[in-house]
Amino acid sequence: MHLKILYLCGLIIFTMKKFVIFLFACFCTFPLLAQGRGTYSILSIKGNIIDRKTDKELFIGDKVDLQTEFRFGDTYDEAVLLSPSKVKYWLKMPESMFAAQQLVVSSQQALQTVRSRPIPMSGTRGGAAVKLASEGVSLETLKEYFGVDTFSVIGPSLQLPVTAADLAQYRLVVRYEKNGVTDIKADNFTLSKSTLTDGDQSQIKECYLLLDNGTTMQPVTQICLLFVDEERLLKEFSAYLAALNARKTNTARTRKLLQQYCVDIYGNIDQSNLEKTINKFFGK
Repeated sequence: MHLKILYLCGLIIFTMKKFVIFLFACFCTFPLLAQGRGTYSILSIKGNIIDRKTDKELFIGDKVDLQTEFRFGDTYDEAVLLSPSKVKYWLKMPESMFAAQQLVVSSQQALQTVRSRPIPMSGTRGGAAVKLASEGVSLETLKEYFGVDTFSVIGPSLQLPVTAADLAQYRLVVRYEKNGVTDIKADNFTLSKSTLTDGDQSQIKECYLLLDNGTTMQPVTQICLLFVDEERLLKEFSAYLAALNARKTNTARTRKLLQQYCVDIYGNIDQSNLEKTINKFFGK
């Protein structure tokens, strides 16, 4: 009797182990199957990416079947895709392949979920730009304004919302690697693409910001500084709304969709800078 009970217990444990292994395999396989179904809409593209199945280059507004391989022109080329279930994905080279310089990868290797970020507060009671203008320049207000991840400027330049008194007292210094360590003072707290980057370069991946008070320079934060072409962004807006089957109507809901897209893809952005671009998209 005892042997029969032990046998039954062992059989139950063995069956449960097999069931757990089966469930684990399903969970591992499901994301790959989910990613591979249907066609994805291309919302943004940087660089040169070729669909090896069709031998065609990817462009904003196109659609692509992910049962394929992609050939990247450079390790840092990337695209943003929207799935049939309306989830945003990065299409980029896995970092594990950087050293090998292997530029041909499968869709499953190249696809990464876009991390959603909270939209920054704005208005009279909150917002980093409001604090910078009202409370004045300090290490704290500047760090809150820029954040600690990616700060994007839409267009060729952006002047920070700094008072005339602070402009006279402080200087913002941008430090990065360019033939050695380079310090560039941002005149009038203005970040300018032509001053900070060369040619077609649009970003400084490791950018250190410092505050110069005339006596010492104190570190503020480290960010990736990105300059976003406004005309390209307007095309991305159109592609995003089309992929969502949403009409181009100037409503609070549509504006929030575009704000969320920018924050998710481009990180922290000055809200006035972003509002100006959204207004331009709607012809205001």
